[in-house]
Amino acid sequence: KFEREFIMSSEEIPATTWNKQDYILVTIAIMIKFGDGVEVYLPGVITQQVSCELGVSTLQESFLAIILYVCMGIAVVISSLLANKFGERLPLLLSLYLS
Repeated sequence: KFEREFIMSSEEIPATTWNKQDYILVTIAIMIKFGDGVEVYLPGVITQQVSCELGVSTLQESFLAIILYVCMGIAVVISSLLANKFGERLPLLLSLYLS
């Protein structure tokens, strides 16, 4: 008896349909996630290209990648501190103009 009280019939569950705005939001979310992935993987491709051009060893290539990712991490910390102090607009505009 207790379990039957919580079982809902199919008539009580409202039907949900996706509208144009839902499809647009899902498309934007997928594009944002894809952009984040490219942002992470692109430096790895760049370090491989640089190491081929310079003829460095695999150890030097790995150090190059480590330095690149450490600098990216430091930049994220600095930009978040600037965003907290000056607001989000100024660091965003600076990053757009400096890159």
